Amino acid sequence: MKKKLGFGFGLLLISLMVASASLPASGAVGVSGKTFLVYLGSSPAHTDISGFYTNYTAKSNTVINSTTMTLANLKGNLTTKNVDALLLPGNQFKDSDNLTFIKTWFDQGNKLLWVAGDSDFGGYFNASKINPVLKLVGSVLRLDAGAVADPVWKDGASYRVVANQLGTGAIADKIKSQVTNFTAPFHGPTAVYYEQNGVAKDLRTTTPTNVQVVVKSSANATALDQDLSGTAADFYVTSTTTGNYPLLATETMKSNMVVVSGEADFTSYKNMYGKTLEKSGKAHDGMIVVDTVIDYFFNSVATKSSSPLNFVAVTIGLVAIVVFIKKRRN
Repeated sequence: MKKKLGFGFGLLLISLMVASASLPASGAVGVSGKTFLVYLGSSPAHTDISGFYTNYTAKSNTVINSTTMTLANLKGNLTTKNVDALLLPGNQFKDSDNLTFIKTWFDQGNKLLWVAGDSDFGGYFNASKINPVLKLVGSVLRLDAGAVADPVWKDGASYRVVANQLGTGAIADKIKSQVTNFTAPFHGPTAVYYEQNGVAKDLRTTTPTNVQVVVKSSANATALDQDLSGTAADFYVTSTTTGNYPLLATETMKSNMVVVSGEADFTSYKNMYGKTLEKSGKAHDGMIVVDTVIDYFFNSVATKSSSPLNFVAVTIGLVAIVVFIKKRRN
């Protein structure tokens, strides 16, 4: 009887080992078997995703990316490739572009949409050319049309912003559990606000339901209107309150999640998706931020991500224990 009971505990132990094997390790890619599409067409802010590609394909994920991809190619991929996550690194869509196929893809459920921005320096990035994607899928989050600079928390120059604050919520808490003295580079970023009934709102004062502010600038940061556009979308420039700008926020929408970041921090540009700052060489946590956000979506939001193997393994182990205990009592 002892042998049977011991076998039962052994089976449970094996079951728990199988279940835990798929849990994300601290500061590492914790998902596999997923398909990511990084759209590098339509004039993106940055195109180097070498670090992201290497890390995620090494974990048996598929990463679709090509600098020659057209909007038609994007539509075709979203229609036929069973894409789990679409990452947009500051793309500049035309007003005439029909992007409804992105909503069609998103509405299938269990989708991650990451919309990244850039600063308005030189007029190369215009938030109004990518914000329509967020509105299209029903997100309240928006990219500010200006820029964020930090004269204190920087990597050489003030536009090389080094974020030093994490927000509140499950994602930020997960990052906090992995880091000490958090920092992450956002090279020439803009900030994130939200829209309510067509009116821009400050994420620093109010956080809508299902929204998490994950990363913030330091209290020393300022907002700039570098292209002198002076539009209503230059929201934070008009605020009398400076500092603590939201640089990365998420919105959970049923089984979907939208991520909006002031920079394309999943790219290798200026070591954003990396571990050391470009100029100073100091260690940073940018890679951990990106990986944790993605892990959170697949492990806590997307309903299809719940591994049936984990559930079955633990269930079998528990049932085995109950059966053996009953037999022992008899």
